[in-house]
Amino acid sequence: MPRQITSRRIEPRVELSSDLGAWIEFRDADDRRHHLPLTELSVGGCAFHMPGSIVGIRLGAMLADVRLSAAEMEIRGNVEVCHLTRGFGSDYSCGVRFFPSSDDDRNRLIGLVSRLEALDRIRS
Repeated sequence: MPRQITSRRIEPRVELSSDLGAWIEFRDADDRRHHLPLTELSVGGCAFHMPGSIVGIRLGAMLADVRLSAAEMEIRGNVEVCHLTRGFGSDYSCGVRFFPSSDDDRNRLIGLVSRLEALDRIRS
């Protein structure tokens, strides 16, 4: 029987539809700016799609001065890379733990996730 792997995630993530226009923006180790689509969001982290590998994105890497945006709301913080999964071809899915920069950013994130969860319940 296969061994069950438990998730380290505490908070449930909301899947984000592409029509929401949600994104994450950060600078890589070579100081290049990346603006990538968010695929999932929770009060503790998010996941995003990468069309290829990015310099410095590896398990445990910390990225500073990150911006998240969804539903026309922007939130700043830092992230730690928790998983990196190779998809089809050169695509990757990256999951990060998110640390808001301020109490205001934390409160905006909690409010945004609450609204997205409510919308998700309405749609299902």
